[in-house]
Amino acid sequence: MARDCTRGGLTLQTRPRTSNGASIMSPQNFYAQWRARNGVVPALRESARESPPERLLQAIWQHQRLLRDKLKTSDGKPVRVLHPGFKNHEAGPDFRGAVLQLGDEPPRSGDVEVDIRSAGWRDHGHDRNPAFRNVILHVIWDGEPARAGQLKAELRIEPPPALSLRELLDAPLGELNLWLGHEAAESLPENLRGQCSAPLRKLSSERLTELLHQAAQVRLQSKAAQLQARARQAGWEQALWEGLFRALGYKQNVWPMQRLAESRPQWLTEKRASPLALQARLFGVSGLLPPT
Repeated sequence: MARDCTRGGLTLQTRPRTSNGASIMSPQNFYAQWRARNGVVPALRESARESPPERLLQAIWQHQRLLRDKLKTSDGKPVRVLHPGFKNHEAGPDFRGAVLQLGDEPPRSGDVEVDIRSAGWRDHGHDRNPAFRNVILHVIWDGEPARAGQLKAELRIEPPPALSLRELLDAPLGELNLWLGHEAAESLPENLRGQCSAPLRKLSSERLTELLHQAAQVRLQSKAAQLQARARQAGWEQALWEGLFRALGYKQNVWPMQRLAESRPQWLTEKRASPLALQARLFGVSGLLPPT
């Protein structure tokens, strides 16, 4: 049986064995349990009355764990997310450089602010902060959007269109917290900083390899859960195309490649198109062909 060490310890649990010596895989391995026990994944009490942490909402928006074809602003305009923006770690809006299309309007580039309630626009002083002038979408958990008529006379920045996420998640909130919670944490818990080195040095090569395999399994399960959530919306074939294209986009071009995969009906119009025809269509849809 496993022996628990002091808080933050890294002693591995010994897997229970069958009579013939085969291992029995646990639904949650030691590494996953350790992350949850030590606060790497923030605890979440899922309740109709309680709202998720704002940082979890930011992670959900960043990874677009949403029913992307059902997004609408509070006034009913469809929202197409061409790029969710880049996470801002400085003062100002939560995401910079997003590219969105609202209704029939042409795509726009701007910033996105994430708050739990629509009242956060006023309560957090965004309406008086010039850094928020370029915000084109206010992402909230729930609540009625702030209206220009409700603003005080001295306020200078009207609230942008609001998008409520409560009914638009692609998986239960608890599941999203499990896979995205480590990103919602502001940083590694204080009591764990610098505490890994000594325990890892004491592990044998075999046990260290086991720990790394468990960490890899948690990461793989996270990726699989995201793929499965997308497959529930678009089917497995489309989810696979999008996963492949996202991977080929690497870090900087994930979202252009995601949009290219989502436009598959425009370039994969026949089952046996020649490679040259597919290449030409992909370049055309991507906007990479010179004007004729």
